[in-house]
Amino acid sequence: MAVVMVGCGGGTSTSSTTQVIPERALTVGDALLTSLPAGAEILVELDLARLRANPIIGGIATDLLAAPPAIAGAPEAPIDGATAVALAAYRVGTPAATTITVVAGGTRPSEAVDLGDGRWALALEGDVADLLATAGGAPSIASDAALMTVRAWAMPPAAEAASLRVAAHLTPEARTALADAHALDAAPAVVSVWGDVVDDLALVVRLADQPHRARPVWAPALGRLLARAAADPALGALGLQRPIAEAEIRREKTGVTVTVLVAPGRLRRAVERWHSHRPPPGSPSPVSLSPISPSPVSPSSVSPSPVSPSSVSPSPVSPSSVSPSPEVSVQ
Repeated sequence: MAVVMVGCGGGTSTSSTTQVIPERALTVGDALLTSLPAGAEILVELDLARLRANPIIGGIATDLLAAPPAIAGAPEAPIDGATAVALAAYRVGTPAATTITVVAGGTRPSEAVDLGDGRWALALEGDVADLLATAGGAPSIASDAALMTVRAWAMPPAAEAASLRVAAHLTPEARTALADAHALDAAPAVVSVWGDVVDDLALVVRLADQPHRARPVWAPALGRLLARAAADPALGALGLQRPIAEAEIRREKTGVTVTVLVAPGRLRRAVERWHSHRPPPGSPSPVSLSPISPSPVSPSSVSPSPVSPSSVSPSPVSPSSVSPSPEVSVQ
């Protein structure tokens, strides 16, 4: 476990608390975190190389990650040759909301900032100074003990990799935006997501208030959200309604855990169905990579657009061991 001292100062007195970040296996996003400025509320990481290399879903991942941009006017940032991407959202739910995207590998577009070592970033003009300051040694998202603890929360201690990781430590404004995006009465303050795919598909989502209450207002809506997702015609065509509708929702002292598992046989059949109904080459992808906008965003392009938390519940991914750690506290 990493132990970080978090100082709190006011007036002439100071105090500090110890934030213990649970130890987890390094994943591809770790190498990108030091390039992202501190202060983000949402962090999304994708291991693109791992997804493409998977013998079952690799073909789908390759197709989706090569689709053209789905938003008119969005800067084109092809990631078909990239190995990893991390998106950090700042000031979510406010007019000043923004996103910085860091990519490893691929072809760097002309408008991107070269970070060296094969990494590049897309950011709005007003964020470039922060990006360069971080490259020069200013605090990065990796030094945010609270967000890093949330990031570790959903990942099972025995897991050796991740295709997808999401960490969200939301302000009241961001919680309001998340609730509005999903037509909820309220939204959690903390969201942690881990997913990976081997021969099966698994997704672990952990949510909590801060401090967490025994009966959070948003908890009853989780079942409705799963039912809504299971009713999606596209998922129905792939035969994925059942694992989503039967996802486990478990209430714990520290929060609520939602676990979605897609067994190997069902996953293979879903892939076969996808290939038989695949969209024509060059069609925009309906998959949203960015947690930014309610509009569909193509995963083939990443854009420094303002971020909204409308997709902090990304789609399934998994390994062989899915038992999230109960010892992690995000309080």
